[in-house]
Amino acid sequence: MDRQTVYAGAIPLETDLLNTNKNVMIALAKLSAAILGTNTVVNGLTVTAQSPAAMAVNVAPGEIYMTANVDTNAYSSLAADTSHQITKQGILLDSIAIPLAAPSTVGYSVNYLIQATYQDADANSVTLPYYNSSNPSQAWSGPNNTGASQYTTRKGAVIVTSKAGVAATTGTQATPSPDSGYVGLYVVTVAYGAASVVAGNISAYANAPFIPNSGILVGGLQNNLCNSSVAGGTSDALAGSYNPGITSLPSAGNGVLTLYLRAASANTTTTPTFTPNSGTIAAKTIVKGAGSALVAGDIAGGGHWIELQYDATLDKWVLLNPATGIATAQASVAGSFSGLKISSLGINNYNSVITANSVVLKNSAGNSYLAQSVNVTGNINTVGANGLDTGTLAASAWYYLFLIYNPTTQTTAALFSLSATAPTLPSGYTFFARVGAVRTDSSKYLLQTLQQGRKSRYVPLAGSNVPTLLAMASGVAGSATAPTWVAVATGNFVPPTASHVEIILGVIANTSAIVAPNTAYGSITSLTATPTLIAAGTNSAYADSPSFIMLETSNVYWASNSASNYLNAVGWEDNL
Repeated sequence: MDRQTVYAGAIPLETDLLNTNKNVMIALAKLSAAILGTNTVVNGLTVTAQSPAAMAVNVAPGEIYMTANVDTNAYSSLAADTSHQITKQGILLDSIAIPLAAPSTVGYSVNYLIQATYQDADANSVTLPYYNSSNPSQAWSGPNNTGASQYTTRKGAVIVTSKAGVAATTGTQATPSPDSGYVGLYVVTVAYGAASVVAGNISAYANAPFIPNSGILVGGLQNNLCNSSVAGGTSDALAGSYNPGITSLPSAGNGVLTLYLRAASANTTTTPTFTPNSGTIAAKTIVKGAGSALVAGDIAGGGHWIELQYDATLDKWVLLNPATGIATAQASVAGSFSGLKISSLGINNYNSVITANSVVLKNSAGNSYLAQSVNVTGNINTVGANGLDTGTLAASAWYYLFLIYNPTTQTTAALFSLSATAPTLPSGYTFFARVGAVRTDSSKYLLQTLQQGRKSRYVPLAGSNVPTLLAMASGVAGSATAPTWVAVATGNFVPPTASHVEIILGVIANTSAIVAPNTAYGSITSLTATPTLIAAGTNSAYADSPSFIMLETSNVYWASNSASNYLNAVGWEDNL
């Protein structure tokens, strides 16, 4: 910043004061440009309806920051300077009223554009006293005693005007473009017969260059108001309107532009586009990480915020928070879960209730979707979402339970299927993951089970289809001392996808029984090939605590030397 230098005893010149003013103006201009940039921006100048309502609007105090010549005209004794341009500040200290008029044709409306520009305005004209060298005691009136008045202030002013569009049938009227040198601020719509303007008639002009009311630091940086917009356009051709308006995209190595957009609906194609300033910046395709294509529903609708980052190398917008998860190369394991619980309880019950903190689902392309705060109920006696995938319900059959997701409607549901890997998905549902298995009884009701994580247990309840734990085998079988093993099929007690079966082995006094996953194990007294589970009663009956045996085939093997001994199924662990 330049400063004028004066000396004691020296005769002061008017240019000393003029240059001081000019230097301060230039210094503030350079500081403003460093913070706000060189594009035009506006602070304040809010347009509101009058109270009481009238055929006019009020413009609140505010400022405009716009590039202009240092001085287009001479500033007193200083010559005009049109070879240098700086950011100038135009100030409106008091609110002003702008009158409007309704169209004269029935059924017509007109859009008024409220626009603003910067202007140097010489003001405060005064007849000044001048030094009279021939008679110093009597001052001249005006220069050379002409009595002429002169401006004593050069104001940096903001000029706000209205520009009427062409009246047309209501709904078809167009908003005029700003005049050269002006920027659009607001649009006021006035219909035929209107006697006043109300708040609903006033809207912000698209991409108007407003600074947030809360300022650059709080509003612009902390609250991201400058980078946030409600989506316009369509679900697959999105448009934003940001304040200040975005007029160009950064080149590679020249910063990263990240914008937020509140989308109204989910994308339905794999190549949606986005422009932050329709008509100024060409729409570009939206992709995911590494340039991978989107899937339907990656852009969450329903008012969810999406985050878009411009990649100058790809010349595309990268969606940083796809609703269906991350790109294939970074995808999580389908079926991964947190806090999974499945409850299939009740007498004559068809329902399974699935709850979870989160579950990872996948589609056929390998894309992932993270379902969160899951709480769905499936009825196996119906067909479709939250029911059976296809066909009619079978008795005494294992059904696999899936969590499915429709990216278009953003709906999560349960699904039962006879297939453990390829359920028939209802229309629109493209993401799925198996979360468990259930079994029907001879009357097609669900057996009473409760699943926590990968482990399921039968829940005995008097009067239900699980009044006691399920008997897998009982009585005399083979020999625990030879040993001689007898196969026990597990298919009616655990699903084919089970990795472990949970069992209880019980014996009466002075008897014994053993269990193993195959026939290579030794006798009850073996020290080198001890059976997986041993129960021996001495003076009283005895039952082992529930134990898990890893399944090697669809059978387990046991031996028992008493008609009263038993092997019961407690539950299983699923290989999810």
